[in-house]
Amino acid sequence: MEASMDVKGLSATYFEPLIQAYKAQVVHQTPEEYQAFYSQLTEAQKSLFMFHVYYNHASKSMPDFFWWTGYFLTRPKIWNGIKKGLMFFEEYTLERLLDRLEELYKRHHWTGKLPGKTDSLDPKISTIIQPYFLKYGCISNKSLETIGEYILGHPEEFVNPFVEKKTL
Repeated sequence: MEASMDVKGLSATYFEPLIQAYKAQVVHQTPEEYQAFYSQLTEAQKSLFMFHVYYNHASKSMPDFFWWTGYFLTRPKIWNGIKKGLMFFEEYTLERLLDRLEELYKRHHWTGKLPGKTDSLDPKISTIIQPYFLKYGCISNKSLETIGEYILGHPEEFVNPFVEKKTL
């Protein structure tokens, strides 16, 4: 179990220099800054970055899960990047869950009228979204392990002159 915990933590360890570089380079949040940053990453780094863009926001609570899913759905380039990253790591189960969430949001017209971010959900929405959130918690936990194992097997894909080298 201890080794599993270390493997799960690898994605966060390798994500940290990416997010620090992002914060340093994407100062004004312009599409040009974002593209310049993103174009410097390897495919593995892009996939890790996009996974954590979603995971770090959506995993905090059910209201965060609901709101951030809707937010990213209104930004197709980001949403598709998240799903592409999952496919890179062969995380098809989580990618399919995101597809089902996309269908759910369209069916309920939630993306067009996303409320302001709050710490609670309307009880009706909560009832609908809870099973997805619970499933997401289980699947994303396994994803952390899968990504960590990928990093162990391919550390060179996560290191380039742009990001400082992390040692295992």
